[in-house]
Amino acid sequence: MAKVRLDFGAELDVLSQRELDQSLSRASEATLAHARGIKWMRRAHPLADTPTSVTLGNPVAQGYAWDLKMITGMLTGSDSAAVFIGEDATGLLIGYAPAPGAAPAQPVFTIGWSSHQQVLMPGDELFVATSGAFGLTRVTVTAVQVPAEMLGKILS
Repeated sequence: MAKVRLDFGAELDVLSQRELDQSLSRASEATLAHARGIKWMRRAHPLADTPTSVTLGNPVAQGYAWDLKMITGMLTGSDSAAVFIGEDATGLLIGYAPAPGAAPAQPVFTIGWSSHQQVLMPGDELFVATSGAFGLTRVTVTAVQVPAEMLGKILS
């Protein structure tokens, strides 16, 4: 530490330029280490045949985990939508968007989660279904991906 003499006679210890640089470097390295391995994911699934339900399969690659943020979709008309973890509607219901009521009713849905509420692991499939009145034209999944051994990074 460098010492600086103040006008009223007291001494004050302050960091030298080298000490300050080292301290800031350590802080930057810690921030980068925490962010390493985290990847923002957005996967669009266009659906040409407009089904009323679709299994998106297993979007999570082996060795990774996803913290789901949002699932959005476009429909052929104003309808409700539900999202399940599983291959069909017998799976775990994780989100529901009712059909918009008031005009102008838009043929879209958005289902979102706060952090850490829905974590997908390899083998978890996503299934999206409408009430059956209208079909899906597009489904987009947004998530944060980390290597599975770093799952604590998205859960902390």
